[in-house]
Amino acid sequence: MIDDVASGRFPPGSMLPSEAELAEQEQVSRLTIREAIAVLRTKRVLEVKHGRGTTVNPVSEWSPFDPALLAARSEDLIGASALPRKLIEARRLVEVGVAELAAARRSEDDLKALRAAHTRMKEAEDNVEAIVDADVAFHQAVMSSVGNAFIAALFDPIKQLVWDARRQTKEYPDIRVHAIAAHGRILRAIQDRDPEAARWAMHEHLIQTEKDLDEHFHRDVDGDEE
Repeated sequence: MIDDVASGRFPPGSMLPSEAELAEQEQVSRLTIREAIAVLRTKRVLEVKHGRGTTVNPVSEWSPFDPALLAARSEDLIGASALPRKLIEARRLVEVGVAELAAARRSEDDLKALRAAHTRMKEAEDNVEAIVDADVAFHQAVMSSVGNAFIAALFDPIKQLVWDARRQTKEYPDIRVHAIAAHGRILRAIQDRDPEAARWAMHEHLIQTEKDLDEHFHRDVDGDEE
């Protein structure tokens, strides 16, 4: 039902059909519909008014950091193909500064975690799942090096979306090569306790990732005609 609301099938201010009608439309039990409504109510997407039915709340009232709502709303507003680029923009705002702080604050244990993740990336070769897992572990280690729970909390809602986007991009061998090299530069800057170098290494990594996306997605959409 999240997708139905996000796509505009049930726009803000509208009233949902009855449980019986929804169950028939979706070909599920009324209990399933009732449970779905209860979940969306806790996320402030729906408001149940006894005796008056269930209405869709304005988007501004929805839980702002719920990952499922973010995914549904993002894909509807910008399209699934544009989602990776938007995520990179969000990551650049957060992770460039995080890398700078990590270089100043990292411990030896943090450094071990970064080295281990980078080694796993290099050893994964063509195993996309293993590379993505190691990539995520590396960035999590950078985040942990800062020791600031507020920063981690800002990033947590989009974590699954970022993982899915990485899974999509790592299908391309040249993007994997670029990523492994970039993570090596970030690692060296953090290892050397050089905040400025770490900041630029992360910035250049995300800019390169954005360029890779532009190249490959443009090729996938238009390249078949060339």
